[in-house]
Amino acid sequence: FALGFGPALIQKQGEIGGFLNTAWTSNLLISLFASLLLVIFSPNIVTVIFKSQEAILPVLIMISVILISGFNNVAVVRYLKEIRLNRIFIYNVLPKVISLPIIIGLAFLYRSYWALIIGIIIEYIIRCLISYLIYPYKPKFEFNYPKFKELYSFGGWLQLKNITNWLAGYIDVGFVGNMLSAEVLGFYNRAQTLAKIPQNQISGIVNTISFPLYSKLISDRGKLQKAFTATSDLVLIIIMPIIAVTIIFGKQIVFIVLGNQWLYLTRTFQILIISFSIESFVFSFYPLLRALGYPKLEFVFQISKVIVLLIILYPLIKFYGIFGAGLAVLTSVLLVTPFMLYKIKTISKLSFRNIIESIIICLLGLVVVLPIRFISNKLDLSVGFTFIGILILLTTYFSLIFLVFFITRMGPGENIISSIKTICNIPKEDKGENI
Repeated sequence: FALGFGPALIQKQGEIGGFLNTAWTSNLLISLFASLLLVIFSPNIVTVIFKSQEAILPVLIMISVILISGFNNVAVVRYLKEIRLNRIFIYNVLPKVISLPIIIGLAFLYRSYWALIIGIIIEYIIRCLISYLIYPYKPKFEFNYPKFKELYSFGGWLQLKNITNWLAGYIDVGFVGNMLSAEVLGFYNRAQTLAKIPQNQISGIVNTISFPLYSKLISDRGKLQKAFTATSDLVLIIIMPIIAVTIIFGKQIVFIVLGNQWLYLTRTFQILIISFSIESFVFSFYPLLRALGYPKLEFVFQISKVIVLLIILYPLIKFYGIFGAGLAVLTSVLLVTPFMLYKIKTISKLSFRNIIESIIICLLGLVVVLPIRFISNKLDLSVGFTFIGILILLTTYFSLIFLVFFITRMGPGENIISSIKTICNIPKEDKGENI
């Protein structure tokens, strides 16, 4: 239900101080509304879809994080707008760092999922407190309709996108929970959670940096093109090795992270991480759409994915179980992505030539390292063998990428080298401030 006022304030040119009270008040009211709505309907949703009375109380308590987040200091958006990475890091990471040992301690002490629930609530409380400590702004309960309307004309599409994004992310879980057993749902949930880790990290970093950067460069198409190509290259150079490592060492990763009893979910984990990696690449284009003032297309992409999932989830789960659910997610992404990329190119009028070259070269690198899979199948599931195998894979992959660049001057190699040089040349006092 988030109103999307943070991105709206970042995209807005000029001083935003006059909009902060209205934005804070609106976020608080929507949090109250969402919490009330979920308190009313969650018990029925949990009972009907997941067929579990035991989950009702945890769900009701977890709803408190929505209300807590409504009190966050909206003025922190200034640091996002200015790309003040040190402040953003404190705001995003410190609550997790503090809550993690609490979760681990409670888990060892009580051996219960309540450790996760309590830890997450503590994380949200800490984040709310930190938002006021790092930016001493005291918001007032003030609602100005013209200002609300101006912000919502941009953020409203992001609100719709958030709702459909939730549906796209959990509709497969709903189908699996309803059609299969609770035990199988547990396997699928673990596969999905593990597979989403890279996507969450990539999308978070790209959105944090690229959106305010694109907003600043919107009047300079040359610099915008350069920044856009560099961002796409860097995302590609991350997701392709992730796909390669997952395809080749998926079994070992599941064994090391979750244990032998979870090996059943390996194929599902592999297909889901391929899906989410492709989605991460598409999501890296979203900041450009927002900077250009087209958040509507984010909603269009997500609702299209939901429609495809609704059509194909039932038959694929019926015939292939949880692997069918993963196959449905991948199919929906593959069907919708080409249309999305075409629309972005049409609207932005930016060149995609270098990006297409980078995709081809990265795919070539993926094909070259795939034979390592035959070796990995014969390896022990130990951490040592897996680490050595992944190290060989990554060395081979990146060597090929740079070799192609030095020979042809094509591919993501140039932007990787430029990024490394830029980071190395940042003056000490600027690191973490305006990177």
